[in-house]
Amino acid sequence: FSGAAPADAETRFASLLKDSKGTNEKLKTLWIGCGRQDSIFSRSQGLSDLLTKYQVKHVFHPTEGVHNYTVWRKYLAEYAPLLFRERPASMRSALWACKFPPEFSAVAQGTV
Repeated sequence: FSGAAPADAETRFASLLKDSKGTNEKLKTLWIGCGRQDSIFSRSQGLSDLLTKYQVKHVFHPTEGVHNYTVWRKYLAEYAPLLFRERPASMRSALWACKFPPEFSAVAQGTV
């Protein structure tokens, strides 16, 4: 669930980036969330930019916050339901354009 984007992502993941069609077929979801005040924010944003450049489908979800439990809790509440959704292959691309419904925000904030 947590990890840092490597500085050499373009080199390290060259084969996956160059075969974006094959990579996209293998991925169920690639979701990157990072707080803007997190020390790894620039790397996370850079990874998102790199994935976009190579047309690898992903979600980049920047928010306010640092690298702590409060931010992780929100992300877990938003991301976990995506793991259990089965979508027909023809519908999988819809995930990349989705906006999270309001109920996810309520769960993340502990108001439900």
